[in-house]
Amino acid sequence: MKRKYHTAEQIVNKLRQADACLASGGTLEQVCKQLGISDATYYNWRRQYGQMKLNQVKHLKGLQKENAQLKKLVADKEVGTLYIEPGSPWGKGYIESFHGRLRDEFLNRELFYSVKEAKVLAENWRLDYNHHRPHSSLDYMTPAAFAASCIPSVSAAPRPQEYTRDIVDNPLIVCGT
Repeated sequence: MKRKYHTAEQIVNKLRQADACLASGGTLEQVCKQLGISDATYYNWRRQYGQMKLNQVKHLKGLQKENAQLKKLVADKEVGTLYIEPGSPWGKGYIESFHGRLRDEFLNRELFYSVKEAKVLAENWRLDYNHHRPHSSLDYMTPAAFAASCIPSVSAAPRPQEYTRDIVDNPLIVCGT
């Protein structure tokens, strides 16, 4: 079957024709043959455009055109974007590294029985991360010690938080440890 390219409007119209044929008792094979498309194409179109109406497709097409114009304008002016392109986590390596550590060391290892317990455990993890654990990117200093070395008036000692003194619903958890 020779490959044809269809516009979004044509696709939506063909899907509406397919709906009418299927509702009148036609089979999918008959519908695809009548429309001149394969089963795989039908399913791809249904996934992409199945719930859209013609005016929504026209609006989407307008937004895509506007987006292309903005990208061209940014490229012409040689202006850098202030956001990170989707699918490029290496552009924000520090936060990705932190999120990975938080997820691996805290979120995946704990079972929280209440919100207060989660707050207490999160605060304990934060204090450990910032005040007791050396970081290679800071020449193996803790973040608090590094901040204290940058600003002489800052103390590297942790400040007590309100979470560590609260009573937690679960008697198995001892607060502040």
